[in-house]
Amino acid sequence: LSCMKCRVLALFGFSVSIDPSLWKRPLLSPNRSAVSLTMTSEEKPLARPLVEADTAEDESKAIKVHKKSEDGHEKEVEKETSIVRVKDCSAIVVDIEGTTTSISFVAETLFPYAKEKVEAFISETFDTPETKEDIRALSKLRAEDVEQNLSPPPFPSLPEEGDGKSLAPEAKAEVVQGVAAYVKWLIGADRKVSPLKSLQGRIWETGYKKGDLVGHVYEEVPGRLKTWITQPVGKPADDSEKDKALVKLYVYSSGSVLAQKLLFGHTSHGDLLPLFSGHFDTKHPGSKLEWKSYETIAKDVGLPPSRIVFLTDNINEAKAAVECGMQVVVSIRPGTAELPEGHGFPCVHSFDQVLLE
Repeated sequence: LSCMKCRVLALFGFSVSIDPSLWKRPLLSPNRSAVSLTMTSEEKPLARPLVEADTAEDESKAIKVHKKSEDGHEKEVEKETSIVRVKDCSAIVVDIEGTTTSISFVAETLFPYAKEKVEAFISETFDTPETKEDIRALSKLRAEDVEQNLSPPPFPSLPEEGDGKSLAPEAKAEVVQGVAAYVKWLIGADRKVSPLKSLQGRIWETGYKKGDLVGHVYEEVPGRLKTWITQPVGKPADDSEKDKALVKLYVYSSGSVLAQKLLFGHTSHGDLLPLFSGHFDTKHPGSKLEWKSYETIAKDVGLPPSRIVFLTDNINEAKAAVECGMQVVVSIRPGTAELPEGHGFPCVHSFDQVLLE
């Protein structure tokens, strides 16, 4: 294997075949790949179909991207960059943080808002079934943390029988304060766990409804999403095929489905929810680091994985999606983690770089 990309894939147990017609073409950097990969592995029951995310050698365009200036603020600049061509796509699944939405919005707006409001929110909604369910789920999670010697802050759980209404005011206040302390501890550790995401989503719901929160998406995202959903699946041969099925959009995020819908339903660009055909989180189909989660998504949307493109900023999520057989494009935005050398994935700084064929 003479290509760094091929060596890396071989290390993960994949066999790599290279189209002989490509040997005479110059090898490019990982972000401008001219190598078509067919990946197979005996370790998983799924075949790895051709990953058709390919960058044309002779095409580039000036796009607007966001970069951090020396004072730490983001600014919009023009960047000459390549176009990533994606073939045979029937659906696109997008991550949120670092992909459609600024990491700083999540870290500096949403998380602090949840930390600030959590105690009051639990106290005000304490007697609702939803909050009781969240408290019990958090109590179970905390017990698991204790078993793993993570030293979480303590809080008294609700009684196994009966409801919270039977608690004396002092006992209720103790539970509220304990749960709030544990939630803040989880947020500080950036834990991506369903019980936390469920409660956060409900807190953010009040914030969006009050107008305290406005969902952030990158400037080019709304327009590009609208372009993608008007793209026929394959190129129509003539006018008679214009009613052909169009590309569908989905969201897969560690944030709860509620949190996803709130963000896209309350953006500075208006309500973007009608653009999406479905939402997935860590409750269903599960962890974003497991290939079976992506298999479940493919089954749910009724498509073979090879017809689905996943956009994410997380290299480990990208690897899991590829294991399932999906096509993957990695998003590079301000604050996203540095990618390992020779990772082999096509990369973009803007959705405007992704063209469907």
